[in-house]
Parts: sequence; C-alpha cells; structure tokens
Amino acid sequence: MKKVLALIVALSAFVFLLPSNLVSAAEEQSEVPTLPDNEVAFNLNSNTPQEEDVYDDEGKYVGTMGIVPLSTSTSSNTSGGFHTMGTYPVKEGSSTFKIYWKTGVINLSYRINISRPKGLFTKAKITKAYDKWHLVTPPFTVNSDTLSILRAQETSDKPAQARYRVRYGIVGQGSINYDLKSKVSKQYLYTSVSSF
Repeated sequence: MKKVLALIVALSAFVFLLPSNLVSAAEEQSEVPTLPDNEVAFNLNSNTPQEEDVYDDEGKYVGTMGIVPLSTSTSSNTSGGFHTMGTYPVKEGSSTFKIYWKTGVINLSYRINISRPKGLFTKAKITKAYDKWHLVTPPFTVNSDTLSILRAQETSDKPAQARYRVRYGIVGQGSINYDLKSKVSKQYLYTSVSSF
C-alpha cells in the first residue's frame, strides 16, 4: 500500500512540475499550443555539433534545435560565396547530418544524407532520411510518427525537403503534431520545427 501511495504522489508531483501550458494543452483539445515555423541555419563548414535555443514571440524558451555532422566526403574545398542572415553553404560531395529537437516534454531526431554535385548550377539532393527517434515524457504518449522525404531533388524554385512528423498527446485528450524539417535550397541547409 505504501508503494502504491508513493507512486501516486511521485506521478502527481511529476505532472505538477511540468510546465502548466503543456499539461493544459494536452488536456484541452481546443487549446492545443502551436509553434511558429522556427527556421535555423547552421554553419555546415564547422565539423562540430551545433545547437541553438528557440524562443516564442513572447521570449519564452521553447526548445533547442541542433545538428551533428556525422560524415562528409567532399569533392572540393568549402565553397565561397555571399553569406547573409547566418546561412552557410552545404559542402560539395556527400554529407550526413543528425537533425534534432529537444524540449522538456518531446525530443526528436533523425539523420539525412545530402549529395551536392560540383558546379555552380547543380542541384542538391536528400538521398536518404533514416534513424528516426523520439522520446516523450509521461503522461504524454506518441500516437504515430512518420519520417519521409517530401522532395528528394531540389528544383529551381523548391527545396529538397525531409520531414519527421510525430503526433503525441494524452490518450482521449486530443493530440499535437510536431514537424521537424530539413530543407536544402540554393546550396544551403535549413532546419525548422513547427507544431499544430
């Protein structure tokens, strides 16, 4: 009996310590919070893990987005070019990156392989998206998750794009979709997260 009581007290304390807006959002389907599409560009010339904290419009911490370069096979040195707004070129050749998003409640990651042939007017390609992973904290549960390449080959007006969509919530209380995206466009890699 003492163990059951201790377990109930521990679970109650855990739920009490969760941010109140996340608990109430899962409990009230009409008030499901949404994230704007937060896009972050990372310096892919750096061969080290990088991450950036993401804040909402009111300046509150939402989560952390990051990339980890896993392997790179370059056909030339890093490309030069005009750099604006913190964006950096994807190296020519083949690259593999782990893309991740972490909060106190939901954590997502996957890997993508990118191929960018040598040449000024070449188009980049996401050749593979794999190793999807998620972790959500109780009382939330994952209803479904899908990792897909939405567009493998970059075109003149649309990026190559991969997306990991996780649908989670409290059983019988509504759900939230999280999208963790990667885009390759005009020799740049962008990652973004949004919820709805």
